[in-house]
Amino acid sequence: MDESEIEKKADEPEVIKLLNLILIQVLRDNGQVLELHPSGYRVIEYINENEVELRQLPKKYYDSVVSRIEIMAGIDPLTDFPQVGEFSLDIISEKYLLSIYSEKLLAGKYLRADIEKYNK
Repeated sequence: MDESEIEKKADEPEVIKLLNLILIQVLRDNGQVLELHPSGYRVIEYINENEVELRQLPKKYYDSVVSRIEIMAGIDPLTDFPQVGEFSLDIISEKYLLSIYSEKLLAGKYLRADIEKYNK
């Protein structure tokens, strides 16, 4: 898959809606970390160091959701090496900084977002 195909899939309305639902849930729960695991397509959040599995993503959306986060963070979704990036969100009347770590594993892409609330 080339870069334009990845960006096209990451911009599909279903992917955007699914990612927004995940982010809103994590932020409402005051989650500090969001992880997307390729094994089982699991979405996990950490609240006060306690692991909470939010959901399993449909397999057909997993790569696109990961790619969308990577693109938002300025990470190249085609690179196989570990990468870091960040982006900010204004959501639920608050501002958040998401520091992203992405790495390709044998099972697929793993992504971690450390979430920090800060004042505008």
